[in-house]
Amino acid sequence: MENILSPRRHEVLLPATTAAPIEIGFFDTPGEAYAVNVLGDLAYVADGSSGLRIIDVSNPQFPVELGSGDVAYYAVAVEVANGFAYVADRLGPVHVFDVSNPNSPVLVGLVGGPSSSDTEVVGDIAYVAGPQRLLVLDVVDPAEPVELGALDPPGSSDAPVASCVEVVGDVAFLAGGALSVSAIDVANPATPFEMGAYPTPGGGQRMVFEGGLAYVADHRFGLRIIDFGPEYLPEPHGWTTLVTAAAMLGFLDRRRRLNRQRSQSG
Repeated sequence: MENILSPRRHEVLLPATTAAPIEIGFFDTPGEAYAVNVLGDLAYVADGSSGLRIIDVSNPQFPVELGSGDVAYYAVAVEVANGFAYVADRLGPVHVFDVSNPNSPVLVGLVGGPSSSDTEVVGDIAYVAGPQRLLVLDVVDPAEPVELGALDPPGSSDAPVASCVEVVGDVAFLAGGALSVSAIDVANPATPFEMGAYPTPGGGQRMVFEGGLAYVADHRFGLRIIDFGPEYLPEPHGWTTLVTAAAMLGFLDRRRRLNRQRSQSG
Protein backbone atom coordinates (compact mmCIF):
# COMPACT_ATOMS: atom_id res chain seq x y z
CA MET A 1 0.00 0.00 0.00
CA GLU A 2 1.27 3.44 -0.91
CA ASN A 3 0.88 6.73 0.90
CA ILE A 4 0.21 10.16 -0.55
CA LEU A 5 0.81 13.29 1.49
CA SER A 6 -1.05 16.58 1.36
CA PRO A 7 -0.41 19.63 3.55
CA ARG A 8 -1.69 19.42 7.13
CA ARG A 9 -2.45 15.71 7.18
CA HIS A 10 -1.15 12.24 6.49
CA GLU A 11 -3.57 10.46 4.19
CA VAL A 12 -3.69 6.72 3.54
CA LEU A 13 -5.15 5.76 0.18
CA LEU A 14 -6.13 2.22 -0.72
CA PRO A 15 -5.50 1.66 -4.44
CA ALA A 16 -8.73 -0.18 -5.19
CA THR A 17 -8.14 0.71 -8.83
CA THR A 18 -5.58 2.97 -10.44
CA ALA A 19 -8.31 5.29 -11.69
CA ALA A 20 -10.26 5.44 -8.44
CA PRO A 21 -8.18 5.26 -5.25
CA ILE A 22 -10.14 5.17 -1.98
CA GLU A 23 -9.09 7.09 1.11
CA ILE A 24 -9.36 4.82 4.14
CA GLY A 25 -7.69 6.93 6.81
CA PHE A 26 -5.74 10.04 7.65
CA PHE A 27 -3.79 11.67 10.43
CA ASP A 28 -3.79 15.46 10.81
CA THR A 29 -0.22 16.37 11.64
CA PRO A 30 0.37 19.65 13.52
CA GLY A 31 2.71 21.04 10.87
CA GLU A 32 2.96 20.80 7.10
CA ALA A 33 3.66 17.26 5.88
CA TYR A 34 6.33 17.48 3.19
CA ALA A 35 7.70 13.96 2.92
CA VAL A 36 7.20 10.46 4.30
CA ASN A 37 9.25 7.29 4.66
CA VAL A 38 7.38 4.10 5.53
CA LEU A 39 9.08 1.10 7.11
CA GLY A 40 6.90 -1.76 8.26
CA ASP A 41 4.01 -0.37 10.30
CA LEU A 42 5.61 3.02 10.91
CA ALA A 43 5.38 6.19 8.85
CA TYR A 44 8.09 8.78 9.44
CA VAL A 45 6.84 12.21 8.37
CA ALA A 46 8.90 15.36 7.75
CA ASP A 47 6.33 17.79 9.08
CA GLY A 48 7.70 21.23 8.31
CA SER A 49 7.75 23.44 11.39
CA SER A 50 6.71 20.47 13.55
CA GLY A 51 9.80 18.42 12.77
CA LEU A 52 9.69 14.62 12.72
CA ARG A 53 6.46 12.76 13.46
CA ILE A 54 6.33 8.97 13.84
CA ILE A 55 2.93 7.45 13.12
CA ASP A 56 1.75 3.88 13.65
CA VAL A 57 -0.10 2.82 10.48
CA SER A 58 -0.58 -0.84 11.39
CA ASN A 59 -4.28 -0.06 11.22
CA PRO A 60 -4.41 2.33 8.25
CA GLN A 61 -7.97 3.34 9.08
CA PHE A 62 -6.84 4.75 12.42
CA PRO A 63 -3.23 6.00 12.29
CA VAL A 64 -1.83 6.88 15.72
CA GLU A 65 1.12 9.15 16.47
CA LEU A 66 3.72 7.46 18.66
CA GLY A 67 6.44 10.08 19.01
CA SER A 68 8.01 13.20 17.58
CA GLY A 69 11.28 15.09 17.41
CA ASP A 70 11.98 18.78 16.93
CA VAL A 71 14.29 20.27 14.33
CA ALA A 72 15.74 23.76 14.46
CA TYR A 73 13.67 25.19 11.63
CA TYR A 74 11.76 23.29 8.93
CA ALA A 75 11.74 19.55 8.15
CA VAL A 76 11.42 18.88 4.42
CA ALA A 77 12.73 15.32 3.90
CA VAL A 78 13.31 12.16 5.93
CA GLU A 79 15.40 9.04 5.41
CA VAL A 80 15.36 6.07 7.79
CA ALA A 81 18.30 3.67 7.93
CA ASN A 82 20.00 1.47 10.52
CA GLY A 83 17.65 2.51 13.31
CA PHE A 84 18.13 6.24 12.73
CA ALA A 85 15.96 8.89 11.05
CA TYR A 86 17.81 11.53 9.07
CA VAL A 87 15.64 14.65 8.79
CA ALA A 88 16.67 17.39 6.37
CA ASP A 89 16.11 20.92 7.71
CA ARG A 90 15.57 23.58 5.06
CA LEU A 91 17.41 26.18 7.17
CA GLY A 92 19.71 23.90 9.15
CA PRO A 93 21.73 20.68 9.01
CA VAL A 94 20.32 17.17 8.84
CA HIS A 95 19.02 16.16 12.27
CA VAL A 96 19.77 12.53 13.18
CA PHE A 97 17.33 10.81 15.55
CA ASP A 98 17.70 7.44 17.23
CA VAL A 99 14.28 5.89 16.53
CA SER A 100 14.90 2.49 18.12
CA ASN A 101 12.10 3.54 20.47
CA PRO A 102 9.54 5.18 18.17
CA ASN A 103 7.64 6.51 21.17
CA SER A 104 10.60 8.65 22.16
CA PRO A 105 13.00 9.53 19.34
CA VAL A 106 16.28 10.99 20.59
CA LEU A 107 18.37 13.57 18.73
CA VAL A 108 21.90 12.18 18.60
CA GLY A 109 23.68 14.34 16.05
CA LEU A 110 23.69 16.92 13.28
CA VAL A 111 24.99 16.16 9.79
CA GLY A 112 26.22 18.71 7.28
CA GLY A 113 25.08 22.30 7.14
CA PRO A 114 24.29 25.15 7.07
CA SER A 115 21.08 23.96 5.41
CA SER A 116 19.85 20.73 3.87
CA SER A 117 17.17 19.76 1.39
CA ASP A 118 17.47 15.99 1.12
CA THR A 119 19.57 13.05 2.26
CA GLU A 120 20.12 9.45 1.29
CA VAL A 121 21.93 6.89 3.43
CA VAL A 122 23.63 3.91 1.81
CA GLY A 123 25.33 1.61 4.29
CA ASP A 124 27.38 3.85 6.57
CA ILE A 125 27.56 6.78 4.17
CA ALA A 126 25.17 9.73 4.07
CA TYR A 127 24.76 11.87 0.97
CA VAL A 128 23.36 15.32 1.76
CA ALA A 129 21.97 17.79 -0.78
CA GLY A 130 22.47 21.37 0.37
CA PRO A 131 23.42 24.83 -0.80
CA GLN A 132 25.05 24.34 -4.19
CA ARG A 133 26.79 21.17 -3.14
CA LEU A 134 26.72 17.50 -2.27
CA LEU A 135 28.23 16.44 1.05
CA VAL A 136 29.43 12.86 1.56
CA LEU A 137 29.73 11.81 5.21
CA ASP A 138 30.70 8.75 7.21
CA VAL A 139 27.89 8.03 9.67
CA VAL A 140 29.21 4.85 11.27
CA ASP A 141 28.66 6.85 14.45
CA PRO A 142 25.73 9.18 13.65
CA ALA A 143 26.54 11.25 16.74
CA GLU A 144 29.99 12.00 15.31
CA PRO A 145 29.67 12.21 11.51
CA VAL A 146 32.90 12.60 9.56
CA GLU A 147 33.00 14.52 6.28
CA LEU A 148 34.54 12.38 3.56
CA GLY A 149 34.16 14.71 0.62
CA ALA A 150 32.17 17.54 -0.91
CA LEU A 151 31.32 18.86 -4.33
CA ASP A 152 30.32 22.38 -5.32
CA PRO A 153 28.34 21.97 -8.54
CA PRO A 154 29.18 24.56 -11.20
CA GLY A 155 27.07 27.72 -11.16
CA SER A 156 26.95 31.25 -9.87
CA SER A 157 27.06 32.12 -6.19
CA ASP A 158 23.32 32.80 -6.20
CA ALA A 159 22.39 29.40 -7.70
CA PRO A 160 19.52 27.64 -5.91
CA VAL A 161 20.08 25.05 -3.19
CA ALA A 162 20.31 21.48 -4.43
CA SER A 163 16.91 19.97 -3.67
CA CYS A 164 17.30 16.22 -4.12
CA VAL A 165 19.90 13.45 -4.15
CA GLU A 166 19.47 9.93 -5.48
CA VAL A 167 22.28 7.37 -5.24
CA VAL A 168 22.60 4.47 -7.68
CA GLY A 169 25.69 2.35 -7.20
CA ASP A 170 28.75 4.62 -7.34
CA VAL A 171 26.84 7.54 -8.84
CA ALA A 172 24.93 10.26 -7.01
CA PHE A 173 22.35 12.14 -9.05
CA LEU A 174 21.94 15.67 -7.73
CA ALA A 175 19.00 17.87 -8.73
CA GLY A 176 18.48 21.58 -8.20
CA GLY A 177 22.02 22.89 -7.80
CA ALA A 178 22.92 25.33 -10.61
CA LEU A 179 19.53 24.60 -12.27
CA SER A 180 20.53 21.16 -13.51
CA VAL A 181 20.54 17.44 -12.84
CA SER A 182 24.10 16.19 -12.39
CA ALA A 183 25.65 12.71 -12.38
CA ILE A 184 28.41 12.66 -9.76
CA ASP A 185 30.96 9.89 -9.39
CA VAL A 186 31.22 8.97 -5.70
CA ALA A 187 33.22 5.76 -6.05
CA ASN A 188 35.87 7.56 -4.04
CA PRO A 189 33.85 9.52 -1.45
CA ALA A 190 36.82 11.82 -0.77
CA THR A 191 36.95 13.08 -4.36
CA PRO A 192 33.48 13.21 -5.93
CA PHE A 193 33.44 14.65 -9.42
CA GLU A 194 30.81 15.54 -11.98
CA MET A 195 30.56 13.26 -15.01
CA GLY A 196 27.69 14.98 -16.77
CA ALA A 197 24.83 17.43 -16.27
CA TYR A 198 21.63 18.45 -17.99
CA PRO A 199 19.97 21.87 -17.53
CA THR A 200 16.48 21.96 -16.03
CA PRO A 201 14.75 25.36 -16.09
CA GLY A 202 12.69 24.57 -12.97
CA GLY A 203 15.72 23.53 -10.96
CA GLY A 204 14.49 20.01 -10.27
CA GLN A 205 12.40 19.55 -7.14
CA ARG A 206 12.25 15.75 -6.77
CA MET A 207 13.80 12.96 -8.78
CA VAL A 208 13.86 9.19 -9.12
CA PHE A 209 16.36 7.22 -11.19
CA GLU A 210 15.28 3.95 -12.78
CA GLY A 211 16.27 1.95 -15.83
CA GLY A 212 18.95 4.43 -16.82
CA LEU A 213 16.50 7.33 -16.83
CA ALA A 214 16.16 10.23 -14.41
CA TYR A 215 12.53 11.28 -13.87
CA VAL A 216 12.59 14.87 -12.63
CA ALA A 217 9.70 16.88 -11.19
CA ASP A 218 10.77 20.27 -12.52
CA HIS A 219 8.51 22.66 -10.61
CA ARG A 220 6.32 24.69 -12.98
CA PHE A 221 8.01 23.11 -16.00
CA GLY A 222 6.43 19.69 -15.41
CA LEU A 223 8.04 16.27 -15.72
CA ARG A 224 11.39 15.87 -17.48
CA ILE A 225 12.88 12.51 -18.39
CA ILE A 226 16.64 12.48 -18.89
CA ASP A 227 18.68 9.61 -20.34
CA PHE A 228 22.18 9.69 -18.84
CA GLY A 229 23.35 6.71 -20.89
CA PRO A 230 26.09 4.22 -19.99
CA GLU A 231 28.74 6.95 -19.69
CA TYR A 232 26.41 9.31 -17.78
CA LEU A 233 26.43 11.89 -20.55
CA PRO A 234 22.86 13.20 -20.49
CA GLU A 235 20.47 13.42 -23.38
CA PRO A 236 16.83 14.59 -23.21
CA HIS A 237 14.61 11.53 -23.48
CA GLY A 238 11.38 13.46 -23.33
CA TRP A 239 9.44 15.93 -21.25
CA THR A 240 5.92 17.10 -20.72
CA THR A 241 4.17 20.03 -19.11
CA LEU A 242 0.80 18.27 -19.23
CA VAL A 243 1.49 17.00 -15.70
CA THR A 244 2.64 19.64 -13.24
CA ALA A 245 5.61 19.00 -10.99
CA ALA A 246 3.46 19.35 -7.90
CA ALA A 247 1.27 16.49 -9.07
CA MET A 248 4.35 14.35 -9.67
CA LEU A 249 5.94 14.74 -6.20
CA GLY A 250 3.94 11.96 -4.54
CA PHE A 251 4.50 9.59 -7.47
CA LEU A 252 8.26 10.16 -7.52
CA ASP A 253 8.60 9.80 -3.75
CA ARG A 254 6.68 6.51 -3.85
CA ARG A 255 8.85 5.15 -6.65
CA ARG A 256 11.94 6.23 -4.74
CA ARG A 257 10.86 4.39 -1.59
CA LEU A 258 10.04 1.25 -3.58
CA ASN A 259 13.49 1.32 -5.20
CA ARG A 260 15.15 1.57 -1.78
CA GLN A 261 13.06 -1.24 -0.35
CA ARG A 262 13.98 -3.45 -3.31
CA SER A 263 17.69 -2.71 -2.90
CA GLN A 264 17.56 -3.36 0.85
CA SER A 265 15.72 -6.66 0.39
CA GLY A 266 18.13 -7.70 -2.34
